[in-house]
Amino acid sequence: MKKANLDRTDLEELYMSQKLGAGEVGRRLGVSKNTVRRRLKDYGIPLRGCSESQKEALRTGRRLNPNFGKKGPLSSRWKPSLTRRTSSGHIQVRELGHPRANKRGLVLEHILIWERVNSRSLPENWEVHHVNGIGTDNRPQNLLALPTRHHRRIISELKRRIRELEIENGQLRSTLDGVSSVMVSEN
Repeated sequence: MKKANLDRTDLEELYMSQKLGAGEVGRRLGVSKNTVRRRLKDYGIPLRGCSESQKEALRTGRRLNPNFGKKGPLSSRWKPSLTRRTSSGHIQVRELGHPRANKRGLVLEHILIWERVNSRSLPENWEVHHVNGIGTDNRPQNLLALPTRHHRRIISELKRRIRELEIENGQLRSTLDGVSSVMVSEN
């Protein structure tokens, strides 16, 4: 791998004396900021943190990132249509200011859909249940709102019934395996 030829004196002048950040030094020298950081380490020049470089840029009137320190929609990292999945497989959508939003402004999508379809907020201590049990199926006809205590009861009943059906399914499979092995031996 070819090493970029970065002179120690150039790096010391730009990074230490002028107090430019690694990204700005890289732009001026035509290399990436990672290359600059590697060379600084090779030469034993202590690295500054990103925020330290930003503060120095602000102090000297060079504002490298105009959104430094800003949060939410003013941040350069803002993603307005952020959606993600929870560990349970449900979909979350960014909805700032929603009473059920977490600290990142994300709300479970099925709650938002139920509220829009029913033109009202989901009452406190209520849950939205997926009728078919598929947490990503957020069609309005698959969503049912009910008090949390009823939802817990339904879920425990469904889990019990699923266990019963799995046992029954296993018994049927073993019976079918026995029948098919008898049929094969007769032929």
